[in-house]
Amino acid sequence: MLINTSGNTPSAAIPPNVGEILPERSDVFDVGAVQQLLPRCPAGTGGLLTNQPIATTNCPALEVGVDAYYKYAHDLIDDGQFGQAYILSAFNYAQGIVEGIEFKGKFSMGNLTLYTNWSNGFEKATFPVSNQSFFAGPSPDPTETLLQYAQTHWIYTDHTQLLTGSAGGSYLLSGTNTWVDGTKLVTTMIYGSGLRSGLANTDHVPAYTQVNVGAVHEFQTGGWDNKPLTVRFDVVNVGNVGYEIRSGTGIGVFAPQFGPRRGYFVGISQKL
Repeated sequence: MLINTSGNTPSAAIPPNVGEILPERSDVFDVGAVQQLLPRCPAGTGGLLTNQPIATTNCPALEVGVDAYYKYAHDLIDDGQFGQAYILSAFNYAQGIVEGIEFKGKFSMGNLTLYTNWSNGFEKATFPVSNQSFFAGPSPDPTETLLQYAQTHWIYTDHTQLLTGSAGGSYLLSGTNTWVDGTKLVTTMIYGSGLRSGLANTDHVPAYTQVNVGAVHEFQTGGWDNKPLTVRFDVVNVGNVGYEIRSGTGIGVFAPQFGPRRGYFVGISQKL
């Protein structure tokens, strides 16, 4: 066992690297189910000249799903940004565990569609077996270096976020006006409980929520060669909420990163 006994100080000697980067081996288990709670819209028949089925969309449809997963890894590979060069460097933990559960739901009725997805999960690992020099510095235990702490504790990896969610919806407008008929209004939301931070990733940054809105319209004619032309307008982070994705602390994170502030985007696409 390699242990750095130079003391729990920021200026402690950098532990030497012992062992090369190893290929990860893992056992993965995943089980899930999807259920249609409300029946799909029935297909009618008719038309002026035929009795072929005609799909209808003016009835409610609700679909829900759940998925659970578990992974046990040997020589778990992780990546981090160490030092001032913001490039990813790999290292191994002797053991790693990943587990979580995900939920999803989708509701549609006529021109309205709503959806949501939520995930609760984590990844933990222990005992670095390569690139141990990345584990220089202090730990939550004042009697141990960071490497010593990582050799005797299960640590959340830096990209662990215990709760992640998204939701959104769209509505297709109809009317006699050229700009109104066929215009789709959309909104999306993302939520995160916060990625890991602090000594040995024992803490996390504050939770955040970001809301976006937009509108998209497709002109069936009028584009190049009289083919469909799509115009889109989006507002990202409507509330102009400032939030931190990473704080620049923790294992493998040496620079703070932030979510986008309010932005306005216009897009035009042409079918060929």
